[in-house]
Amino acid sequence: MRRWMIIFGLLDRGIVATYAARLPVYVRGLMSQPWLNGACLLMTVSFVVSGVALLYGRRWAFYLNYV
Repeated sequence: MRRWMIIFGLLDRGIVATYAARLPVYVRGLMSQPWLNGACLLMTVSFVVSGVALLYGRRWAFYLNYV
């Protein structure tokens, strides 16, 4: 179980690193498309939190990751 948590944590961190350049576009676009850009920002924050928590071995991060 611990090995899977580390793998998923690293994958979450990779997703955040891939989409980090788009974060300013999401923030600027909150006025034109608030639901879409807000959802993208919320997902990015959840990936950051779950990625760190999975690397520390927290089980609740699995649920956060897939909600």
